[in-house]
Amino acid sequence: MTRHAALIPLASRGDGGGELLELYCETSSDTGKDEQDRKRGIEPSVEALRPINLHGSGQRAMAAVQKLLNAKAKRRFELDTRKVRYSNKPMSSLVEGRSAELGIALSILLSGSQNTVRSVIATGVLEVLPGILDFNARVEQVESLDEKLTLIAEAKQKGLLPREIDKVLVPRPNRAAEQAGAVLPLAERDAVKTLKRLGIEVIPVRTLRDAAKQVNISLTDRLSVVRRTLAAAGVAAMVGLAGWGWLWTRDVPVIFDAGPTEELGGKPFLVCADPGGRYAVYRPIPTEGLVPQVPLTGVLGWRIRLGSFKSTDAAIFEALNGSVGVGSYRVVVAFVGERSGLHILPTEGGALQVLKQPGVRWDWGQQVDKPAEAGVLVFLVRRFGGFDLEQVQEKFNARFDRKGDDAPINLEFASNFLAEQASGSLRYFFETVEGPAPCDVAATARRPAS
Repeated sequence: MTRHAALIPLASRGDGGGELLELYCETSSDTGKDEQDRKRGIEPSVEALRPINLHGSGQRAMAAVQKLLNAKAKRRFELDTRKVRYSNKPMSSLVEGRSAELGIALSILLSGSQNTVRSVIATGVLEVLPGILDFNARVEQVESLDEKLTLIAEAKQKGLLPREIDKVLVPRPNRAAEQAGAVLPLAERDAVKTLKRLGIEVIPVRTLRDAAKQVNISLTDRLSVVRRTLAAAGVAAMVGLAGWGWLWTRDVPVIFDAGPTEELGGKPFLVCADPGGRYAVYRPIPTEGLVPQVPLTGVLGWRIRLGSFKSTDAAIFEALNGSVGVGSYRVVVAFVGERSGLHILPTEGGALQVLKQPGVRWDWGQQVDKPAEAGVLVFLVRRFGGFDLEQVQEKFNARFDRKGDDAPINLEFASNFLAEQASGSLRYFFETVEGPAPCDVAATARRPAS
């Protein structure tokens, strides 16, 4: 079986040296443990990168791939079976920065595309565009680009690169900075000229889609998604004319459902694993006074229910689903930190928006990141059409821009603002705190069979 690899140039800090990190993607059948990991907020496809500190970059890369591909393409690429590994451990052991994200995404796409291209060299940060009709991800700038290109040229001169490699993919330069003379144009840089003499072209790319085209990856067109969205809008208009305008104003009921064990009640919980890593276990979230506190090393889990199988929504969705594919609520999970602001959280498969049918019970977990701060988790639900998350982010920034003021964001106001953007919402206030790993103690409950 052909192994598809991505070579990532890593520049060392201070000494001008560096190395090439080889990442590859292999096929591995999805297991029950993979599903447990996803519920704990862990993406199995990139978890093997954790020892070199690239699992976070891997999650962002997978989120970009998930958004780029439509449902048909996801099945064709068999994303659930992809596992990213590394061939050589970096000399520094831990990789800093996010420049490997473009290479990780391309290794996943190459592996599932049945492409004749086996290797690619790439460096770039991926920023997933939050808009509902923005299926791409931007490729953003990286540090020490000249040093990384020089490293690639030296590897080529030493015969360390695969023969088939004839291009290096890098972020598109900042044209304004070039025109202002702040940086040298890409084509005029010594390392780029050297690589060209060695038969390797440095190609700037603006988006992940652009990068995929450069290595001949065929992507399924997502215009069908746009057509379905427009069709849904047309159906919504007809429904309104028929006197069903109440659908857009009536709240969607969203509640915390009973937890996996009785002691957890109907509220979020901590997700742990037994010492052997065989199954998930659950613990109540400790409180300080009346404030729940989630350690930064923990995974915040939830079980929520959206609407009811017996609701009018369910009947309408069932009627519409066959013709225009409108059969589910659109659900977004957001976190607002009083200092860090608004974060849209990727959940299933790295998606920023997920589809859930009326009455469904949704179990998931989210790994808690720094900084330690007070915050609120907000679940947002819409009946028809997705959220324009880019617009939501812009409105939020305009509403809660502190303009240099160090005062914290009012979490009550912020969660109310987000709730106004949806047909239904649910919120949970808590604090993230520095502290010992909550799962080091014995488990209190085993995950029930499902």
